[in-house]
Amino acid sequence: TLSGATAEIQDMMARFHVGADRLEHIVDQARTCRDEVAARLTALAERGIDVFDHHYVPVPNTTPPKFRTVYDDRCAVELQPVYDRLMNGVEGATYTLAVDVNGYAPTHNTRFSRPPTGNSALDLAESRDKRKFDDDVGLKAARSTRRFLLQTYARDTGEFLNDLSLPIQVQGSHWGALRVGFRPEGLL
Repeated sequence: TLSGATAEIQDMMARFHVGADRLEHIVDQARTCRDEVAARLTALAERGIDVFDHHYVPVPNTTPPKFRTVYDDRCAVELQPVYDRLMNGVEGATYTLAVDVNGYAPTHNTRFSRPPTGNSALDLAESRDKRKFDDDVGLKAARSTRRFLLQTYARDTGEFLNDLSLPIQVQGSHWGALRVGFRPEGLL
């Protein structure tokens, strides 16, 4: 109930831009990053790469499960530097990534894109790319077309974070969202 009420208040706040608070500063930084991610995904699409590929091919022997698409390898090169720059620029940021409308993250921050080791605890923390973040928060983020969406996120690593998402458009179609996770203290 509290989470729902908070989301309603945040939705009302999102309709106004006064330019003075910490959240708006983070949203502005995320918007710049989102626009760059959208431009890079669009450039890939213009080169004939299907960035809307939803045929997720399971990667064998991965826990949590990972998936491949026809475009994921290109995303590491194109998007990780953009993600890392935003994560380093937002105080208290834990992650930055783009997910498609199904919550699929073709890549993640550099520090979370390590090859799987087979140790599920280590892989949960450090090998988070090519996963589907299709929990309630992840899917709401991925499918929202609001200016931005701010949610409370109980991450599968045990952390409680704020999750800010902004919709990504590629060639006029909703591709998914840019997500930024940061500690709640970052808003204070």
